[in-house]
Amino acid sequence: IWSPPTDGSMMFSFRLIDKGAVSFYEFGHIIEVDDTLLLQLKHFDSDLGGWEQKDETVDFILVKVEENKFYFDDFTIERISDTEINMYVEVSEEEGTSNEITFNYHRQ
Repeated sequence: IWSPPTDGSMMFSFRLIDKGAVSFYEFGHIIEVDDTLLLQLKHFDSDLGGWEQKDETVDFILVKVEENKFYFDDFTIERISDTEINMYVEVSEEEGTSNEITFNYHRQ
């Protein structure tokens, strides 16, 4: 769920459901910082226990913009149509490797 841009920010919330149960939530925003955009988020378990420390966020700085893509550090948003976007996220694994995961969103 994304809010419309207002006064230099957009708020969002996300929940991942796996096998009929909430796996985790994300809450965050995109804000204007130092002439660029910053996507900040926090993760929460299904019982709202936070993953990050109280004052910590996971931050992604905008590094490049193309016609339908916004590239943040380890995170890309691609506009597919007026009602669909893909988000590509680099997820680090315990053994030191990383995998790109695609999240596809449709406006309802």
